[in-house]
Amino acid sequence: MKTNAMVSCMAAIIMAAANALAAPMFPDYGPKYLAPTEEVATPHIKWAKPDAHGPLKVLFIVWRAGMREVIELAQRMDIKYTVFAAGGATTHSYSNNPSGFSSVYKHDPAIARDKEALADDLDAKLDGAYDVIVLGNIDWSSFPLNLRYKLFQKAYDGTPLVGVVSNPDKYLQRAMEKKEKLDLAALVPFKGLPAFAKHKDAPALVDATIDYAVFGKGKILLLKGYHVPVLQALTPAPAGNLLEPKFTEYDYYPAWI
Repeated sequence: MKTNAMVSCMAAIIMAAANALAAPMFPDYGPKYLAPTEEVATPHIKWAKPDAHGPLKVLFIVWRAGMREVIELAQRMDIKYTVFAAGGATTHSYSNNPSGFSSVYKHDPAIARDKEALADDLDAKLDGAYDVIVLGNIDWSSFPLNLRYKLFQKAYDGTPLVGVVSNPDKYLQRAMEKKEKLDLAALVPFKGLPAFAKHKDAPALVDATIDYAVFGKGKILLLKGYHVPVLQALTPAPAGNLLEPKFTEYDYYPAWI
């Protein structure tokens, strides 16, 4: 009896060790893994902070690996932000994942979170009141249909949707049918910015980089015509050596956003 018990015990230990070796090991990053932090400041110009009109209330639905750009915007302008960290991105999309919140990394700890809890988290955040909702480099069609509908409802009731999305569904295409000319007065020196220098004038820049549609009482603005890197959410890729970024150049990209 003792021998059988010892064999069973050893078998259990071996199985547990094998499972531990097979399972990926991840450190517990805590809440910083799913929400950006302002602990690290990068060089920036506070061109709208503080704002005489008070902070802008913004919901960011952003690919997790690109959520640092929320902080880059918050450093420069007066915003009160709420963040939902999604898994998919335009360049690493797994839209066939039924969870609707797929991950760039196969064993990303974010994917281990309960799918219903993820959906409930975004659902609850969409109940809030915002001045604008920003979609940061996300795979639109990978989100559950009920949450896409809720985003449409927010826009229809007057909260603008702005951002970069991939894989638009037929409903988003239909919502963008009532396009209008966008008259955007902006003092952005686009001729000095590599991503925009090819455009002949400001109206050409707007036409080439923004799809603008009126939807109910609100509006939808989808950014296009340039590449957004996987570690960013809204802005073009920096030019030149990535190890020696031109911070002044980057300052103007968030200003344009």
